[in-house]
Amino acid sequence: MKKKIFIISVLLLVLCGALTFLYVKNKKILNTDDYIKRSKPDGSNIIELLERKNNNKQHPRILASNDDFKTIRLQIANNREIEARFQSLRRKADIMLYEPPVKYEVADGVRLLEITRKVLDRVQTLSFIYKITGESKYAERAWIELETVSGKNPDQQEYNYNDWDPKDFLVTAEMTNAAAIGYDWLYDYLSEEQKTIVRDAIVNRGLKPALDLYRKKTSWVVSDNNWNAVCNGGIGMGALAIADEGKEYEKISGEILEAAIKSLPNMLKKYYPDGGWYEGTAYWVYGTTYTAYLIASLDSSLGTDFGLSNYLGLSYTGDFPMYLEGVNGQFNFGDAGQSINKSPVLLWLANKYNKPEYAWYFNKATDLKDSSVMGFIWGRNNEKSKAPIAQDKYFKNVEVVGMHTALMKHNDSFIGFKAGENGLSHGDLDIGSFVYETLGVRWINDLGSENYNLPGYFDTKHNDKRWEYYRKRAESHNTLTINPSSKPDQDAKADTKIITFKADEKKAFAIADLTDAYKKDAVSVIRGIEMYKDNGRILIQDEITTINKSYMWWFANTKADIKISSDKKSVILSKDGKRLWVGILSPSEGKFRVIKSEPLPSSPNPKGQTENNENKLAIHLSVGNKITISVMMCPLKSNEIEPKHLIKVTRLDKWNK
Repeated sequence: MKKKIFIISVLLLVLCGALTFLYVKNKKILNTDDYIKRSKPDGSNIIELLERKNNNKQHPRILASNDDFKTIRLQIANNREIEARFQSLRRKADIMLYEPPVKYEVADGVRLLEITRKVLDRVQTLSFIYKITGESKYAERAWIELETVSGKNPDQQEYNYNDWDPKDFLVTAEMTNAAAIGYDWLYDYLSEEQKTIVRDAIVNRGLKPALDLYRKKTSWVVSDNNWNAVCNGGIGMGALAIADEGKEYEKISGEILEAAIKSLPNMLKKYYPDGGWYEGTAYWVYGTTYTAYLIASLDSSLGTDFGLSNYLGLSYTGDFPMYLEGVNGQFNFGDAGQSINKSPVLLWLANKYNKPEYAWYFNKATDLKDSSVMGFIWGRNNEKSKAPIAQDKYFKNVEVVGMHTALMKHNDSFIGFKAGENGLSHGDLDIGSFVYETLGVRWINDLGSENYNLPGYFDTKHNDKRWEYYRKRAESHNTLTINPSSKPDQDAKADTKIITFKADEKKAFAIADLTDAYKKDAVSVIRGIEMYKDNGRILIQDEITTINKSYMWWFANTKADIKISSDKKSVILSKDGKRLWVGILSPSEGKFRVIKSEPLPSSPNPKGQTENNENKLAIHLSVGNKITISVMMCPLKSNEIEPKHLIKVTRLDKWNK
């Protein structure tokens, strides 16, 4: 009887603990929301705070103050490395002096974003160099850009800036951001007439179109993706720049800022709990940078961000690109590129949350040679830099894992592996996909994004056009395809989890239950990937139970040269003077074949897609009911033709034993 009571007591304690965890988890999110409500970010209070902190219309106040620019000038004068970086930026500005203003031209026939970003780069760079040197030629050239985009260039017919393209509001927001920085940082240079021109452009081309959407509570105002951060950030900076210029500006800017502060949490909640970002690393940079723009500008202009920076997960979000980056760049799942992340928003995160590892990561990625404007602005107080202890991380909010042997070092071996949800913003049918690099080479790679202007590219329902494009389908990724046809080759709304993750000094592994992606054809699909830390060898193992007899493909894209063995059980990949052995450990009937990275004969093949100039390793199997596919990859030394030891194949449920 006593034993029974003891067992019941233990079970009750476990249940209470679980309920307490869930309560605390939800309460923390609610408390952050409540904090914003209690801090009363209503328009009139915001304007009153702005005017109290910035007596006599004090500028600059967006992102940096005069004292901040003074600090940067001292750093440049007293540090040779910083001075060299500044001179690099100044040379860039000197080239801009002789370039004509940017025309209103839609280069791809659809979007103006490329032009908008060029305007932002010019205004930001020229205005910054003016603030540091005091040389008016930089301010004058920045003014010409501002005059042009405000529609007041004397040769306006040639430049054609009649609006800031409100139908594509990212353009509107980014252009408002550029105008706000120019207005604020050049305030002491601009004449009253010039200020009026820029101010009216910010209001009529940025704030008023945004206000209509805020009042209707539609579009990006209520979304949780990168659009929310970019639009709130750009528009909010516009409002902060001009809010104290008279009653008319106070009214609209106050309403804008209140709405932006209340809208941004829709996006901030997606960082919870560990900082991962579901749209991938490229859109992490975009959204997080504009999040930082707004929060940093609220801090510098008002002295408060109304609790926005307290949202759980934001303080850890620098981990996301850091752990998903190898020697050759990011794990570029979704609509992302592979390039190395050199975003100075890492410096803002390092300072804001006292995370010296983010400064360390930024310095490693840029080789201490960053010469971006925001690198100076956000790096001005950044003197600490410290490597993280952990080498691996699992982001449970997006179901992605990064595993390393030597994080951010030249000899690092790296795996990026994902489960997660299909059908999300910028997502592919790529559940179970991975990338792998070792010996300084990315051997297994993701093809990346496709042309955004293809018909239906952003339509993500089950049978929508996006899933007809090869790069968006599972067959283009390093994962499985079961019974391929012209239909989507994974469930477009699948939601899958990494069920086990473990890492120590000897090895790291993750196991994901992918069944929901293949539920039409399979009872169970489990994939595990493990990395051994001594030399970076890995094992990819799939345990599959199908409903009926099925035909299955195992795929892995590579840019390496491929030499296949006579029995087709192994291949040697060669690239940049390095070699990788890849072998099938299971099943016995498994054989490699090398095929072009292109649609299968049964797949759709719409016109206009990117041609992929690479091959992929493939295993094609007929599955009666149950099968285990185990593939080992091992870097080879110069005198080796195969690994000395093969990894022992054991069931996935034994990996943790």
